[in-house]
Amino acid sequence: MAKVCAEAGYYLSFAGNVTFKNAQPLRDALAVTPLDRILVETDAPFLTPAPYRGRPNAPYLIRSLCGRWRP
Repeated sequence: MAKVCAEAGYYLSFAGNVTFKNAQPLRDALAVTPLDRILVETDAPFLTPAPYRGRPNAPYLIRSLCGRWRP
């Protein structure tokens, strides 16, 4: 579905939950999404990336997402 949406011109948004252990389907969607169709967001104060879970999410934590899950 992610590939179809990207090919149709949609942007796909990914947040900190892509780092959660049970989020393999999100990582699979990210893997087939062209770089020019990816939006990375914090969804602050929620969905804090795995290395920082348990504390409020913030924009500076986006860095832990960028490049982390791309092949």
